[in-house]
Amino acid sequence: MRFGKLIAFALFISLIGACANNSINSETSLPHPRPAGFWENGRAVAQVVHAFNVTVTDPATGELGIQTATVTGSAAVVDANGLILTNSHVVDASIFLQDGMLLLLDTYVICKVTHGKRECESAEVIAIDKEHDLALLKTELKFEQAVTFAPDSELLPGDEVYSWGDISLVPLSPLFGRYINRLDPVNAEDIKLAMRGKELAVKLPLLLVDIRVGHGSSGGPIFDSLGRCVGNTSMMTFDSATGPGPTFGLIIPSSTVTEFLKKNWPKEK
Repeated sequence: MRFGKLIAFALFISLIGACANNSINSETSLPHPRPAGFWENGRAVAQVVHAFNVTVTDPATGELGIQTATVTGSAAVVDANGLILTNSHVVDASIFLQDGMLLLLDTYVICKVTHGKRECESAEVIAIDKEHDLALLKTELKFEQAVTFAPDSELLPGDEVYSWGDISLVPLSPLFGRYINRLDPVNAEDIKLAMRGKELAVKLPLLLVDIRVGHGSSGGPIFDSLGRCVGNTSMMTFDSATGPGPTFGLIIPSSTVTEFLKKNWPKEK
């Protein structure tokens, strides 16, 4: 590994340029029947790019250098004036730090994609809840649409749901599936999330959906058939005994999300 001073924002620009034309930009390009509010909800989703610089020691020479890491995730727009909801594990650099590392730079960019064009602005974290894997960011970027939340208690097993988020290097794209069940403390234990060798616990309740969420979709909203947000993606799960195979989404329910927003949303009085 070669070490040297790297500028995080330059990495943002290269990443943004590489992905700029990979989004779905036609409102007639999907064969799946489109639920209520489908395309509008696509405009209420953002991409989070988190970059940070840390000190590292070259194992060959023992010299101290600087390494830049980049994490991308998805987010729900909760206010069109630039209030963004994502996962805490997307914006928390401490979970990626190993023993002896020092955090030198921690910076965030929020991006939106409109008709295949990407627009990005810097952002700051204004609230974080690691126990429930939630974080709130503020950016000067303006959006056309914000999500509308609905009680997750209205979901029934088998109900259709869909997500918007980053999947397989295709930014802000949809996936369809069904709600399976609710994981409560009475029928399950807190879910362990493994990140760079560290184990984090995310408190229940969580919703289980058969949507194949993947890297980059963390923090993205999940909608019901009426186009209402019923939760936000936290992580994926699969049967470790059988190896790679079908994955399922573990979703932070809207009841947890709205409680977090009530405590932390800086609404104007």
